[in-house]
Amino acid sequence: MKMKTAYKFPGILRWFEVVDMEVEMLSPIRVALEQLKQRNGELQVLIDRYCKYIYCRFSFTDTVNTYTAGFH
Repeated sequence: MKMKTAYKFPGILRWFEVVDMEVEMLSPIRVALEQLKQRNGELQVLIDRYCKYIYCRFSFTDTVNTYTAGFH
């Protein structure tokens, strides 16, 4: 959901009037793909953190990109 306010943030007022609002409907597949991307990023961070302690040449991102290439 996108909202446009009467004034730009930050401001001195405690609230701003919303002058325009746009709602975007998302398909379940799009939501699932966004969640997968987020989880993949979290897993990559954990893998990178673990690989600092051992010799590791595994790239989770490359592996996932191989399997998800057809979804774009």
